[in-house]
Amino acid sequence: MSDELVHYAVADAVATITLDSPHNRNALSQQLVSELFERLERAGSDDAVKVVLVRQAGTVFCSGADLTEATTVGMEEGAKRIVALQRLVATLDMLAERWGVMTPDGIVLPDFLTHSVLAPIVGARRPSVTTSLKRLAEAGTVRRRADGRWVLGRRP
Repeated sequence: MSDELVHYAVADAVATITLDSPHNRNALSQQLVSELFERLERAGSDDAVKVVLVRQAGTVFCSGADLTEATTVGMEEGAKRIVALQRLVATLDMLAERWGVMTPDGIVLPDFLTHSVLAPIVGARRPSVTTSLKRLAEAGTVRRRADGRWVLGRRP
């Protein structure tokens, strides 16, 4: 059985992204959010995809934040981590749109964005930003080049 919580399929120019975490009614855990962003990026980079459909397996689309995950590190800290991940993605997208340089590897951000620099931008403490960047890197959404710059996009 797969540990994947978000499935991806393409047929007739339609990418179908399915939330499949019935044990918590598709609550927004760090894994589900990371996989969802990765699937959306995958659909966005696929020239064969013209429409993206996000749906659920089962009867509930999404029950909100995964509060049980939040309690493993404390409710407040867990919620901050989820918010940090969402803010980080939005910040990286905004920076890429404004100052990013398109390359064959993806969109390269021109500044050396350290975790300490990103933390105040997204309004989170450094450990939350580090965790969020790790999740995004695991999903292939971002990666760090040898020169320290972040690249948004799929790994080559």
